Amino acid sequence: MIGGSGGRSRGLAALLVLASVLPLAALHGRDREPDPASRRRVVAIEGVTFRPAVLRAAVGDTIVWVNRDILAHTATAAAAGIDTGNIPAGESRSVVLESAGEKDYICVYHPGMKGRLIVRK
Repeated sequence: MIGGSGGRSRGLAALLVLASVLPLAALHGRDREPDPASRRRVVAIEGVTFRPAVLRAAVGDTIVWVNRDILAHTATAAAAGIDTGNIPAGESRSVVLESAGEKDYICVYHPGMKGRLIVRK
């Protein structure tokens, strides 16, 4: 056959190019973050600790503290204007982040419980 293998070679070459580009497109999509207004971050309170202890977020994100402990807790950063108030066992409270910066917070009932929010614009 004349020209039969040439068509297959071009088709294979096009397939190889496509296969090398698709993974790059997928990686690029992972770098993009959703609209900050729609982001919700969760901090679990378990075993008298905040998990994760350090959370990266953006201005506009909603942080939800979920108390999975048997004790009541708070998430309070007075200087940063963050205070969930009392969070009874089995309940949650949320705060929308309004400013950038590093915000250290504690539980006012258990000051050894410490967390940090690293908030970018």
